[in-house]
Amino acid sequence: MKTTKVTPYLTNAIQVDDIDLHDDDQCNELGKIVSKNTVVVVNSSCSENRLFDVQTNWGDPSRCIVHDAVVKKKLKGRHWRRLYLHLGYTTKILDPKVRPAMSRVSFESKNGRPLGVFVDNDLLDWHSDQPSVPDAQRVISLMSLHGTTGSTTSFLDTSLGYNDLSSDDKSMVNDLTTIWKWDGGAISQGLRKEQVEMTRYFFCPIDGLETPLVNKTSAGLKGIKFPYNCWWKFKELDQKESNKFRDHLWKKIFKPEYVYEHKWKDGQICFMDQSITLHARLTAVAKSRTRTLSRCVTYLNKLIDGSGQTDHVYYKGNKIDINNLLSLIDKEKQKEI
Repeated sequence: MKTTKVTPYLTNAIQVDDIDLHDDDQCNELGKIVSKNTVVVVNSSCSENRLFDVQTNWGDPSRCIVHDAVVKKKLKGRHWRRLYLHLGYTTKILDPKVRPAMSRVSFESKNGRPLGVFVDNDLLDWHSDQPSVPDAQRVISLMSLHGTTGSTTSFLDTSLGYNDLSSDDKSMVNDLTTIWKWDGGAISQGLRKEQVEMTRYFFCPIDGLETPLVNKTSAGLKGIKFPYNCWWKFKELDQKESNKFRDHLWKKIFKPEYVYEHKWKDGQICFMDQSITLHARLTAVAKSRTRTLSRCVTYLNKLIDGSGQTDHVYYKGNKIDINNLLSLIDKEKQKEI
């Protein structure tokens, strides 16, 4: 197994060559590399089932809290039926074994309904997985299955910008709390109504969730859980001050030297951190009907103690457990119906 930096400046973005993904020892070593970096590109691929096995040897499967509750029928009733059916559609072509962590990112469809997470459009704006949840580090893998050549996925490592902040800015960032609010699905234009609903519960299942602005990976790499989509304001500032500081911070964080643009070739895997790293699809791919990747999400708790799923969130200034969160979300959902 050979490792190199993807660019000279991005110290936490690594490329891995000459790895046998069916060798458990090499895959465990890969997990350690993934835990210490924000982006890891592997120039090899395997079956979806094998990728699931590799990542679940690193940590527990991760599925969006609300999606998991709907699939397991902890949230049920006619007001959840559309989401339940759509979640089944996006995973029905997968082995049931891998569904707790895996879905397709694809423009494939059946009977006019999408089998992938997003509709066939050009842009997916900057985002991370479940940003409104103060969870342990999650790792997403995207594995190219076919039709990806010529498209790109961009990654923004906020640890670099955080380290370069002035002492005043860093002090400010360390003290701020983000309050989240559903933005209607601004991450991507043209989503179907069922995709908007699914996306909502990825990003902000109920208005008023709170997370610290500063975050760190399981291995201790510190950066910013940047409030890009579904951000409302900072708890410690009024709306005008919040908008001003967020715009100021984005200019400090979003610089070309902090971004890695991965140009896909079929048969690759990108592993990416979700704690302090944003990703986006900023290239035109709408005319493609074949671009298909697998998306697998897990924790790293089998490699790093104490880095499993948390059992609580922060909502309007209070710490509440997941069952209470689901109860609140269910009541809000019933009001909408």
